[in-house]
Amino acid sequence: MKKTLLSIVAAFISAASFGQFFTATSYKGGFGVGSGANWMTGWTNFDPVNAAYPGTGEPGGLAGKTRVDVGLTPSADGYFHITTNTSWFNTNVYYLNNPVAVDNGATLTIQAGTYVRGLNNATPTCLVISRGGKLNAIGTSTNPIVMTSAAIGGARNTGDWGGLIIAGRAKVNLNKSPNLGGRNVEGTVTTAPGTASYYGTGNGSAVIDDNESSGNIQYLRVEFAGDATVAAFELNGIMLAAVGAGTTFQHIQVSYSKDDSFEWFGGTVDGKWLVAFGGTDDDFDVDEGYRGRNQFGFILRDPRFCDYISSAGSSNFFEMDNNTTSGGSATSDQTQYSPQPTTSCVFSNVTAIGPLKAGEAITVINDRFGSGWNARTNPATAVFNSVLFGTRNPIVTTATASITGASTVLNPSNWTKLSCDSLILRSSFLLMDPANTNGLYSSSVSQAGTAADCQSAFATRSTAELTTFLSTNTFLGATGSNTINKSNALTS
Repeated sequence: MKKTLLSIVAAFISAASFGQFFTATSYKGGFGVGSGANWMTGWTNFDPVNAAYPGTGEPGGLAGKTRVDVGLTPSADGYFHITTNTSWFNTNVYYLNNPVAVDNGATLTIQAGTYVRGLNNATPTCLVISRGGKLNAIGTSTNPIVMTSAAIGGARNTGDWGGLIIAGRAKVNLNKSPNLGGRNVEGTVTTAPGTASYYGTGNGSAVIDDNESSGNIQYLRVEFAGDATVAAFELNGIMLAAVGAGTTFQHIQVSYSKDDSFEWFGGTVDGKWLVAFGGTDDDFDVDEGYRGRNQFGFILRDPRFCDYISSAGSSNFFEMDNNTTSGGSATSDQTQYSPQPTTSCVFSNVTAIGPLKAGEAITVINDRFGSGWNARTNPATAVFNSVLFGTRNPIVTTATASITGASTVLNPSNWTKLSCDSLILRSSFLLMDPANTNGLYSSSVSQAGTAADCQSAFATRSTAELTTFLSTNTFLGATGSNTINKSNALTS
């Protein structure tokens, strides 16, 4: 099994694939050197709670814009449906009053600099791009599109609205559909007929299109979204469900999501320049056969927010599953289920900053903060040229129940790895908490198989070496300098 999975990954990340999508870099992490290296400049916001946005009740009011309420009269299925090509302009501020769906055949075009604000209603307001619908939301580096809470500055919080959901017809590996037409994205309205958020194609009853385009999304911020009221049926900041490779998805920031920042359910969509800030659960969560490629990412955790919703919750930089409904993480479960296509996505040039600062003991952060890379139910994933640090564990590849207890969490000799999981790590730094004696871990080999494989693959360094690395290198990647300090988080 593991040889099969590794061969799938090897084929997927072939030289041709890299040449067509990935940009060659001379550094590890998300950022390079010199002027222009910080690709977050101009369009990101790391204080969205207090940001001055145009809107009703804000200190600056609507700032000369017009309030437009969308979705006041939803259909019987709970959604307000956009059925024809529609444009939203930056002279208005759009308030979502109910779930809004862009139907098959319709395109929603959002002008650069437009604000979309979700009301905090009993049914989470959200924007759903249905299968066959499109979202063309092309902001700029100086005039991004902002989808945020309807609450005024200072009162915004995680889960104020439901976020952005894009559904497509690319292949997924989940066959447990309510009918042959697909299934609803988790957490969404399912009132009959309830197909607005269907994704995938069920058991092959419709045409699968891995190259489908769901639109062009660039320079977009999504803030204070998500909902985790019901475990395993959560809304995230942005949900990409069976989205095809024809979709453009670049320069996207998700901030303070109440569940995952980004989650991919199958599909093949690629992404570049992705930012996850202050999320509650996982930053990048992939499952159901996601096979896309992603390069240049930045993750920054807020130590005040972690997965406190679920009794067994764990907040990770990356969480990787193949098919979560096929069974748990126990080997006995996973040997029975090998749904295709396998989750075999690639992430490259990611810098991830956890809640721990240099010199802090692990006890200062909530025990729900988990790992850098959590590979669970039979994925075959890869990470390249990345720097992950400031969290409890670099990698966990085991059932949650078997990593409880401080000695197990902190001691790699107690890690176990499923024979059917695989993870390729190359040219990356994976760093544990600065106070831990296990120190710095780096890897340049493929991971698969037994606990011994996991342990021997990492070169152990001293605590002093790790602490020095964090305190003396104030750059985002493995070379160069920028405006964010590893030890002190944001400095400007």
